[in-house]
This record gives sequence, structure tokens and C-alpha cells, in this order.
Amino acid sequence: KVVASAQCTVGRPAATRKHTCRAMDPYYARRRRVAKEASHLSQLDTGIYATFNADMRSGIALLVTFQPHATPVLVHFELGDGYPMQPPNVRVAWQVPHPWVAVDGSIEIYQHDWSPAFSINRILIALQSVLAEPHSIDMFIPGCASNPDWQQQAWEVPKQCASQTASLLLAAIRATSAGTPRWHQIQFLQALQSLLSMHPLAYQAMQGDWFCLLRSLESECRAIENGNSSKTLCTQDVHVSTVDRITQEAFRSQ
Repeated sequence: KVVASAQCTVGRPAATRKHTCRAMDPYYARRRRVAKEASHLSQLDTGIYATFNADMRSGIALLVTFQPHATPVLVHFELGDGYPMQPPNVRVAWQVPHPWVAVDGSIEIYQHDWSPAFSINRILIALQSVLAEPHSIDMFIPGCASNPDWQQQAWEVPKQCASQTASLLLAAIRATSAGTPRWHQIQFLQALQSLLSMHPLAYQAMQGDWFCLLRSLESECRAIENGNSSKTLCTQDVHVSTVDRITQEAFRSQ
């Protein structure tokens, strides 16, 4: 490999040789791939907020499924040295009522038909769809369930994960306030209300961000009441009712 690399760069300008050596470096190609994926990792319009850790080898995602309860789910993902030629390791932070999610939160998705063309973002979208439709015949194969007792379990966020989940929800709500359509915020607000109904004090570790959110929601409701919002009437009603429930949970927890 060294000889081949030297032969292909002989007689070329220094800048070209440098670019060629980088292109042949698999670790450089991997870093570029991961950096590109990180730039569009979240899909706020579908209820996905995700971020890489500082090492850019692992990260965490917040999924809000399209279920009436809107319970948030945290997903950990880790990229091995073989990524993208090999699939990443994906694990739900806690067991959820789904036939594919094992007791330890592990889930096999794209493990057997993985392609380097797939991405973390595609996995998160597929996982959100899988969690939202456990009864789909395309996803549920009788006798092959990792969690055969899933129908007797309930959707809930463990107490030890409540604070981290609240922090990610607040970050997602802030992200939806910066240049994205305001209706994207509703599903994250509904997930926050669902979390507070289970753990009313989940926001205590980030009280500054929490009260900033309440102030912004107050101004948002005033804008709707004064007719200064571009939301449709249906969206306004959902937004106001969600804010009312969040406020009630906040006062109940005091």
C-alpha cells in the first residue's frame, strides 16, 4: 500500500499529493462521512433530536413517537472503526413495550441487510417508525420477538433517565424555535408534558432553561391571543392546550 501510494503521487504538485493521500486514508474518509452526517442528524419535523458526543464516535438521540401518549425515548448509538462498512451499534436507553426491543434495550435493525449507503439518520427514522407501529405485519414476525411479553408492559421513562430526557427535550424545543416552523415544537411540548406527568420534578437540574421555556411559552400564547401568530386555528388549539397542561404540571410540582 505504501509503494502504491508513493507511485500514484510521483510527479504531482504538493497540494495534489496531499489531497490524494488524504483520499486514500480510510480514517480521513470516515471522519468526513461522520462530519457530514452530524450536520443533518436531527429531523425536528418528525420528532427526532440527535447529537454526537465530543469524540464523534457515539451519540444520543431523542425520539418522540407518533403515539397518543407521546412518550419520549432515548437511543444510544456508537460507531465502530468499521463504520460505514459495518453497521453501528444502536440501543434503546431502557426497555420499551415493543417485540423487537430486548430487556437490555438492544434492537437489531439493519444488522443483516446493512449497506454503506445507509446513515445514522436513516436508522433513527426507521427506528421511530418501528416503535410507533409494533403491530405492523412488516415488522412483527410471531416467534421471533426479542421481547415476547411486550404487550403487558407500559410506556414510561425510568426515574434515573428523567433528568437527561428533560434536558434533551428542552434542547429540542429551543432548536425548533430557531428558524423552523413553529408547529414542529408541538410534538416535543407534548412529550415534555408526558414526561412531567410521570416525573413532575424532572426539570430541577436545569431550572434556568425551564423558566426560560415558560416565559417563551407565555409570550407565544399572548401572540396567539392577539392574532399575531401564523399558526392555523387547529394548530393554535393544540399548542395552547399543550402549554396549559405543561403549566399545570409545573405548578403541581412546586
